[in-house]
Amino acid sequence: MSPSVHRATDNLAEVMPADLRGQVRDGGRDPAGPPGVWRGSHPWLRWALVQTVLRVDLIGHGLTEAVRKARFPVDEPLDESGLSAVRACAPLADAQVRTAPERRTRETAAALGFTGEQDARLRDLDAGSWRGSEMGNLAQDQLFSWLTDPEFRGHGGESVTDLVARVRFWLAETASAGRDTVAVTHPAVIRAALLVVLDAPPKSFWRIDIAPASVTRLHHRGNWTLRLGHG
Repeated sequence: MSPSVHRATDNLAEVMPADLRGQVRDGGRDPAGPPGVWRGSHPWLRWALVQTVLRVDLIGHGLTEAVRKARFPVDEPLDESGLSAVRACAPLADAQVRTAPERRTRETAAALGFTGEQDARLRDLDAGSWRGSEMGNLAQDQLFSWLTDPEFRGHGGESVTDLVARVRFWLAETASAGRDTVAVTHPAVIRAALLVVLDAPPKSFWRIDIAPASVTRLHHRGNWTLRLGHG
């Protein structure tokens, strides 16, 4: 096991029931290993380790007309196909719910039967004066700069690095709170979260494709990890 898991299992030993502590110590310690190292073979220990994992589901909102037309959004509703796709999502149950403030994210949450607190840090990337514009109608040099320079703010809104800093703070606060969370948000926010989780450079923002009405799961136990293929 890694040092972080060693620390986690030793911390669990301090809080486990007294009648189990001896059993776990006898069956879980590795006599040949260094002091304080657990083999993790005891069922209670394996269960307890699973319970220490914080889970976060990031749900991308469903399709809108703006998405279909490659247009920078204003505050459009979901379209009918977007609503249908959202209902097929299977996010965490019994988790706290947070939503971005825009209509499309609130409608996505409602389609899933969620009511949750709005969190402005989950809002979409601010495209400034480009809101409502189709990409094909923008000056190509400006669009190229936006797609290649994570510091670009020529539209008067946020840069990619601004967004990453905002999402980094939200992830840190979520980890500190220690509660499983479902966050209904935007593809741009999910991209930024993955940059933080994977410690990837901001230029990688455009190399991540987040589908509408999709669920991206993160785990946290000391550090953030991306969970693929979850059920």
